[in-house]
Amino acid sequence: MVWFLTLPWLLLSVHTLINAVLFKRLASFPRAKKQPLVTILVPARNEEISLPVLLPTLLAQNYPQLEIIILNDHSTDGTQTILESISDRRLRVIQGGELQAGWRGKANACDQLAKVATGEILIFTDADTIWHPDATQHIVAAFEHSQAEVLSAWSEQILTSRFSRWLQPFIAWSTVALMPMPLAADSRFPDIVSANGQLFAYTKAAYNKFGGFARVKSSVLEDIDCAKLLKKEGYNYRFFNALGSIKCKMYNNDAEVIDGFSRGSFAVLNYQPVSVVGTAILFLWLFIAPIIWFLLALLSGADIGLPALTVALMIISRARTDLEFGFPIQLSLTTPISAICWTYIAFLSWYRYATGRISWKGRTYDMR
Repeated sequence: MVWFLTLPWLLLSVHTLINAVLFKRLASFPRAKKQPLVTILVPARNEEISLPVLLPTLLAQNYPQLEIIILNDHSTDGTQTILESISDRRLRVIQGGELQAGWRGKANACDQLAKVATGEILIFTDADTIWHPDATQHIVAAFEHSQAEVLSAWSEQILTSRFSRWLQPFIAWSTVALMPMPLAADSRFPDIVSANGQLFAYTKAAYNKFGGFARVKSSVLEDIDCAKLLKKEGYNYRFFNALGSIKCKMYNNDAEVIDGFSRGSFAVLNYQPVSVVGTAILFLWLFIAPIIWFLLALLSGADIGLPALTVALMIISRARTDLEFGFPIQLSLTTPISAICWTYIAFLSWYRYATGRISWKGRTYDMR
């Protein structure tokens, strides 16, 4: 059991601690010497709840050279009314065209936004984000000091329900625990990559050279697929921690959490049923077997030293990433529950893709 259960968690714990140190925050860079024109681009479809929160934070940015463009993507709620109520010379509202054949909604909207942007840096962000007043400064500084051509970042997540508390910190942990950060930054291996569409920014030169969202027009994970292509083609792509810069309230309740993550989980696993089953087995080994080992040792009166150490390493590894991403540290105790929930979501996602039931923001996509 030592080699089978304890050693993996010892290695994961060490890897997590190293990566946590290497995972640089956007807010840690010195202020940029140059202040190029920046365009913040927001696709908005049925965002009457999010926009009243987002817009004041964008308009409060402490950055002199800024334009903000929001695309109303055929919203059926009060999105347009909210946009019309804001009067600011930096804000421009455009109406989205029809969804092009073969395109997914977000990629289609972002493609249209990029075509009208004039900034030297293009920042794509979601309508459910909340920006610190210095967030744009942080992003510009990160571009200048890292010499990135493209960057993305993990936003601080606002947890609103049981499933969000179980899933979102667990996904953050998987980024730091399983992703070798030096390789993610400097190698061309496309599968060693992290990305987050809540913040995805390009220099305009890199965007135009890359070809933009047309490259991933049919993807439901346009952020991940863009990052893979960018790395494969040798662009200087960087991934940062946006704690202290950008927050995101992705979901309002458990139903939205389940729908949201089931939309992308099967795609994350490369649309392979064997990957879903393999992940379930991996999670059973890593997260459930140590708990069973500890309980059996406790009930039988056997030595609990190694089982207790294994469970402790699991909790410590998760607690370190919870601390890094601003989550309540006590959520580390729910890690086995998180693994079970993610496994459920993966199987649900597989089922929905197999039956053509993938939908988002009122649009349904048949991925069969």
